[in-house]
Amino acid sequence: MKIWENIRSDLFDHAEEINKIGPLVTGYSKINGVDIAVVGCLDKKNIGANEAVKMAEFVLKVIENNKNIPIIMLVDNNGHKLALWDELVGNNRCIAHLGKALFLAQKMGHKVLGLVCGRAVSGGFMATGMATERCFALADAELMVMAPVAMSRITKIPLKKLEELCTLSPVLGPGVDNFRRIGGIEEILTGNIKEQLSSVLESDFSGVDGRLELGVEREGRLMAGEVYEKVKNGLSV
Repeated sequence: MKIWENIRSDLFDHAEEINKIGPLVTGYSKINGVDIAVVGCLDKKNIGANEAVKMAEFVLKVIENNKNIPIIMLVDNNGHKLALWDELVGNNRCIAHLGKALFLAQKMGHKVLGLVCGRAVSGGFMATGMATERCFALADAELMVMAPVAMSRITKIPLKKLEELCTLSPVLGPGVDNFRRIGGIEEILTGNIKEQLSSVLESDFSGVDGRLELGVEREGRLMAGEVYEKVKNGLSV
């Protein structure tokens, strides 16, 4: 709850039209006078089928009713939900539906911006922050594909060895700095986040995914560019 209270006071001109029911946040506000729509799943909750569908529904309503209004996706979740009910109803497809709704918003002319303000884990990051056109993170954000202990258990790589590998490769390593190096995060925000995101909203959104180039430029994904060019040209990797 503290994260939401901080974001609400530090980022928005007002938050009266933003509803927070449980972990779900949906509604409208302004950033330095610019109208925006706000959506997200907070409180470090897991994203289940209900949460994914409700967020997607809100994004689609924004596309239908609010032409070209920017959409801010707030990210503070603990990944996708693994409960039996969610698996039975197809949580993977519900989360994919959310990602496609955000992609559609971009294609329909909305600036779609992600802000990792707490935790972002695995599928809960890919369908939210990574599904936005440009994603930023606060300095104290927690980002990871998978917790090192769980990664060790699945890959059978000893935890100590895995931790050593994580220090050598940002692709494996958790943390906001590593995600910036691989291009998953455009920038880490400190200080006045309202002014910084206001400047981002005033800038042009190219519609081109530049994460690969950022990862190469920051030496976080040394092979990505080469592999991409080979695949694009039908060559073996």
